Amino acid sequence: MVKEVNKEKALNTARGLIEEAVAVATEAGIDPSSVVEPHCRETPARQHHVIKVEDSDETLAELCEAAKRIIKARGARLTEGARLEHKDGELTIARSEIDEIEITFHGHLVFRARSSGARSSDHLFDSGDWIKEVERIDQSLR
Repeated sequence: MVKEVNKEKALNTARGLIEEAVAVATEAGIDPSSVVEPHCRETPARQHHVIKVEDSDETLAELCEAAKRIIKARGARLTEGARLEHKDGELTIARSEIDEIEITFHGHLVFRARSSGARSSDHLFDSGDWIKEVERIDQSLR
């Protein structure tokens, strides 16, 4: 008899193991991609662009472009002001009245930059699982 596997539970377990492997590698000063990448060469996800997790100008631009696509496709004007916002579970992506992208995850502001991808005077980048959520939503729009 074949044991039936709950796919969502298996996916969550696999993601947790990957997150743990990345954390261990990072703590040891090892590039996490050298741990994960060899196991991902033939997967469909390798065919898609993946947002980097460091606080670099390239990463800011990539995150802002993804956020703008999400807001354009799914954003809603919540007030009479210029703020547009999209909520997906614990993730909120917003384009503020002063044309900045703000991302909140589990109630904490984790990202803020100008919508052009440039650093704002109140720049914020806190690497974490929220990046995967932005990628997931952005990929679903393509």
